[in-house]
Amino acid sequence: MELPEGVSYEGVFGRNDQLALSFKSRTMRSVAQMSQKFVGGMLAADASASPRVDRLEKMVPIRRPNEPLSKLDSTLLGMVKKKEKGKTFSEEESAKIQNGKIMVPIWLTDTKAETMSQLKELGFKLVTQPKSGQLVIGYISVEQLEALAKLSIVQYVRLQPVSA
Repeated sequence: MELPEGVSYEGVFGRNDQLALSFKSRTMRSVAQMSQKFVGGMLAADASASPRVDRLEKMVPIRRPNEPLSKLDSTLLGMVKKKEKGKTFSEEESAKIQNGKIMVPIWLTDTKAETMSQLKELGFKLVTQPKSGQLVIGYISVEQLEALAKLSIVQYVRLQPVSA
């Protein structure tokens, strides 16, 4: 093999004794040693090694799906917060309010009679209920959105999109 000028065979591949040592020094282990640490399709970590911890995991609070306000669409959440602080709604938000209520689709765990009675207690007025799925669409006041989200039967609530 011909090497470029200024490059030596020993510089690239090492001497014969160095070559043998480099193979031994690498992490080449016997199959028996590797099989002891190979568990369930993954290489098991050494017991002495400390587990890796993601620093961001500690700093960023994780919003759990069972937290009431995580069940509300971001637009509805903004409206709830404005109402709590006594602020007025924007023109766009005000346009979606009819007779003090807004139209929302609500995804539920079930649509049994008990579930529907819980919604009615909060002042929910049913407009439509598709035959498939656990969905109801109707009107509810902004003041009742947080109480609605706290119900265990509610999975998600969003603002009803305007049809074109």
